[in-house]
Amino acid sequence: MGMRTTFKTLPEDPTELRAVSELMAVEIKSQAYQIEKLKKELAAHRKARFGSKSELPPENRTLT
Repeated sequence: MGMRTTFKTLPEDPTELRAVSELMAVEIKSQAYQIEKLKKELAAHRKARFGSKSELPPENRTLT
């Protein structure tokens, strides 16, 4: 959890601050990727445990 300590001690120097912000951006992208991966994994586990949903999402419903 190095990012939490970084927020407490941001550098005053603009060059160093840019470097820290770039590292933070990389970390955020990595975490976003990890979250999406875990969401898909969770959905697969739910589907395996409970089966497919019987209802379609609203965009896939038709009134016939």
